[in-house]
Parts: sequence; C-alpha cells; structure tokens
Amino acid sequence: MYKLVIKSIFLILVINASSCKSQEKQEALKKPNIIWLMAEDMSVDLACYGMQAVKTPYLDKMASEGIRFDNAFVTNPICSPSRSAMMIGTHQVKTNTHNHRSNRDIPLNKQFTPFTQKLREVGYTAILGNHAVMNKGRKIDVNFKHDAIGEWDGETKFGLFDKYDNFEKTDEPFFAQIQLVATHRGGIGGMKFANNLNIQLTQMRSCYQSTIQMILQFD
Repeated sequence: MYKLVIKSIFLILVINASSCKSQEKQEALKKPNIIWLMAEDMSVDLACYGMQAVKTPYLDKMASEGIRFDNAFVTNPICSPSRSAMMIGTHQVKTNTHNHRSNRDIPLNKQFTPFTQKLREVGYTAILGNHAVMNKGRKIDVNFKHDAIGEWDGETKFGLFDKYDNFEKTDEPFFAQIQLVATHRGGIGGMKFANNLNIQLTQMRSCYQSTIQMILQFD
C-alpha cells in the first residue's frame, strides 16, 4: 500500500511537470520569431519610392505587400550611432554613442536598457549580427562569429544561420537583428550591374534639390 501511494505521488508529479513544460512550450510558440533586416547608410533611392532608374524588384514586392513608411527619419546619418539609437530608443547623444566608433569601449549607462534585453526577459533568444562585429567572438545573445565577407561578387550571401551557429531553441522564440553590409561597399559588382548604370536620370532627388537651395541661400 505504501509503495502504491509513493508511486501514485511520483506519477502525479511527473504528469504535473510535463503539463507545465507543455504549457510553457505552447506559450512560447504563440510568440512569433522576429527578424529585423536593415541596410545601413541607405537613402530612399528605390523604385518603390519613385526612383524608377533604380531596379529593386524584391524590395518593391515587400513594399507592396507590407507597410511602407513615407514619413520616417533616422537620428543620425551614420550607421553605428543610428543603430545605437534604435537599440536603446533614445537619441545617441544621451547614450554617448554619437561619435561613430570612438566610444565603443565605454559601457552603456545602467539607466538605459536595450530592447533586446526586454525581449530576453519575456523568453526570446536575441541575436545581433553585423558585418563589423562578426569576428569578435562567439557570443550568443550578443553577436555572431563569422568569417570576413571579402570582396563583393555582385550578390549578398552572409550565411548567418549556418548550422554551426546553433542558437536555435525550438521551445523559445528568437529575435535576430541583422545589418546588411552591401550599402557600405563601393564598386558596381560586375558588368550586369554596370550596364544598368548607363542611364540618364529623368528626375532629381527631392532632398538633393532642397539641400542645394539651402546652400545657395547661405552662400
């Protein structure tokens, strides 16, 4: 009788634990995986914004099927300060990250919390991947370890989610923020792109035109 009671209690505990884990897994599955792709230092010279001389069919498709913002701004024209502002949710001057990379060894003030930390607190695995930090070490939840990208061959192939970067946790949602390097590069990436550059622009960028007018006023 005693053994039967012990076995019954043990069975109840096992079922309880399994039920809790199953419930936790179901809760985790309700949270969507989030992938944030960002092309740094890029203007609005895209076909979906009216620049027909530039061919961006995939971005145009994303714009037509998703949400396109017509009145959006960044707080800095340079990649890392702008990225810092988005990570923290406040202007980069407040976080002392406005001087591009000169302050990169200074720790973030404790009054500021990156939104990735908030995601981690609700069960997300958070990964940041940037061409400038991929060789700094294998630190899951911080950045990727990845080989140098090398000279551009006309295509962007990062391989960020290779099997050896095994950060996936099937019972947890993940957030991945990835900054794409292609907009930092010079060159045209082969003749198939060069042939598209022999064109006459039929319009002037509105921001360029307004800037010229401002310069003339102050000259």
